[in-house]
Amino acid sequence: MVSPLGNSVEESWETLVAGKTGAGPITRFDATDFPVRFACEVKDLEVAKYVNLKASLRMDRYTHLALAAARQAEADSALDVDAVAERTGVAVATAMGGVGSFEESVGQLNERGPERLGPFRIVQIIPNLSAGWVSIELGTRGPPLSESTACAASNMAIGDGLTRFDSIART
Repeated sequence: MVSPLGNSVEESWETLVAGKTGAGPITRFDATDFPVRFACEVKDLEVAKYVNLKASLRMDRYTHLALAAARQAEADSALDVDAVAERTGVAVATAMGGVGSFEESVGQLNERGPERLGPFRIVQIIPNLSAGWVSIELGTRGPPLSESTACAASNMAIGDGLTRFDSIART
């Protein structure tokens, strides 16, 4: 679990039980001109703890968050992914994918033209890439599923995972 309350299940639970909030001043962009200047941001995540630095440069922050949570889930489950890789898939939900990378791409396009747009931008932006990266990094061989249905996305991913992965497990 990687959330505004903490970067692990334990941290998040401790913060929640203590009655603390994950809300605070917006730090990811300049919110000076916005009427609301607070949000619930994930803070102080050590990306290098979960993702190779070189690979992380080809990912958007939403993928960093997904990989951190996936690595924690893998460790907590004590699942030997290699032993069940053919029968193990990944289901990840997102509202919109790599919004930060999309915003940077639009800025680069406007300021420097299409020739200067990085070749990895599309893989940072599209919503299904977090499931793809989790599958690659963990070594799963089952289907990588990605739901992009706003607030319902996580429920959809759980439902799709249960439906599709159950049929794989029965084979």
